[in-house]
Amino acid sequence: MGATRSPYDGFMKRLLAIALLALAAVFPAAAQTFTGAMSGSWWDAARAGEGQFITFETLGTRNVVYLAYFTYTADGRATWQVGSADYAANATTVEIPLITGSGARFGNAFNTGDVRTAPSGTATLEFVSCTRMRMRHTAIAGLVLDLTRSVGPLAGAGCGDKPPAASSLTGVVSGSWWNAQRNGEGQFITFETLGNRNVAYLAYFTYAADGTASWLVGNADYTIGARTITIPLITGSNARFGTAFRSADVQTTSAGTATLELTSCSTLRLSYTGAAQTFAHDITRLVGPLTGLGCTDGIVTASPLANEVHTDQYASTFTGFTYPISISFPPGYVPGSANHPVIYSADSEFLFQILVGTVRERGYNAIVVSVGNGGSDRRFVDYVSPGWNDYFRFLKLELMPFIETRFRVDRTRRTFVGYSLSGSLAGVVMLMDDPADRRFGSFISIDGSFWNQTATINGFEDELFARTHALPVSMYLAAAENRASIANFRARLDLRSYTGLRVNLHDYALSHAAVVLPAIQDGLAFTFP
Repeated sequence: MGATRSPYDGFMKRLLAIALLALAAVFPAAAQTFTGAMSGSWWDAARAGEGQFITFETLGTRNVVYLAYFTYTADGRATWQVGSADYAANATTVEIPLITGSGARFGNAFNTGDVRTAPSGTATLEFVSCTRMRMRHTAIAGLVLDLTRSVGPLAGAGCGDKPPAASSLTGVVSGSWWNAQRNGEGQFITFETLGNRNVAYLAYFTYAADGTASWLVGNADYTIGARTITIPLITGSNARFGTAFRSADVQTTSAGTATLELTSCSTLRLSYTGAAQTFAHDITRLVGPLTGLGCTDGIVTASPLANEVHTDQYASTFTGFTYPISISFPPGYVPGSANHPVIYSADSEFLFQILVGTVRERGYNAIVVSVGNGGSDRRFVDYVSPGWNDYFRFLKLELMPFIETRFRVDRTRRTFVGYSLSGSLAGVVMLMDDPADRRFGSFISIDGSFWNQTATINGFEDELFARTHALPVSMYLAAAENRASIANFRARLDLRSYTGLRVNLHDYALSHAAVVLPAIQDGLAFTFP
């Protein structure tokens, strides 16, 4: 596709490369407009059985939105409507002319010359938030669809994330795909997350044996680090389009399997196996990378082994500092093992070896990821105000995607550990963490310096309480020489009576240095009961 041609004008057939799905903050992203991180599978939860695949991609300097609406005809057959439109960088609404197709056949019988397209109305998308849109359709008068994600954010490429290079199937590989020799059909593919699950979705927009538009869709969980995934497919029938749609009418039937193999950020191998035929071909991006995210090919490396320790470094764009990273894999980290709890810590110089020793000795089976502090002067930048704002962005939006797209991490079991200044930082991270998108479930604060910038810390707590009275996390507070300020922090939390908060304050008759070992041992016992 030439950069000077409209992705709607001149190759309507290519627009069929879209998809569907049949499945019934720190800081929230600052952008209040459409962005590549919003790409994925969407639906109106009141209309289970139909849905939308939407991507926000780039082509040179252009921003292009693609919409695929998988739905039904007036006589109850599966059908699709697809379209694209350019949108402005700060747009909050976009109108997308839609088409549907006919004439061609599925699989080995497909012939581009058979494809016929026809207009099928105009859809208008309205931005509400990174996790919500509204959609109107000219053929559905008076109806506004309230779209939310049918699964979750893109893997390692959620709103605000800084995704790493792709050496395996991951969120930045998502988008609209096609085979240029099969102009007139296409695929929409996303790699999303749902709690601890990594979910691949494929929607194949194609044709039935009688030449009518039809879709095959499916999803399957995949392992972090995988480069191939096999997805069972279904198709649907019996429901109707628009105001006549009823979820209870939807009937689904099996429609074969599709296997995706990652060869690069711009090429996948698609293999289909069905009852009547099999075929395989390469597919490439229909437009380009997701807006604001991009996709670069990563180096494929061997999977870590049990008890290995890796060292790495990360140059943060938020803090402007390059951090040494130490990563330890537990004895249970073996091929085929489930996802593992992860313990993130600051102050690697003080904490990493003790954390690793305790995890192995007590069999917690957790990955340990410790960030070096960069020296004493740097601690008074990252672990205090205002530097802790950017440091938390680094943890949440850079380090987590860097780790969790490469290693088998259980995203529902994250712990943050800090000591002294980074111990009070642990309390701040708990208070700053977005209630709508909590990244950490537990915290261990070791003799935290809550006496430092107390008013600022209390201000964070006031803001949290004004927003929600729920705080479903665990906090272990180990007190030694900073016991008075830690007790005051605990008392403040107790007065609020946050729903779901587990707090344990242990006062140790030890020095600031001597408390680290027993605090880690007791804190992990509290975190991993």
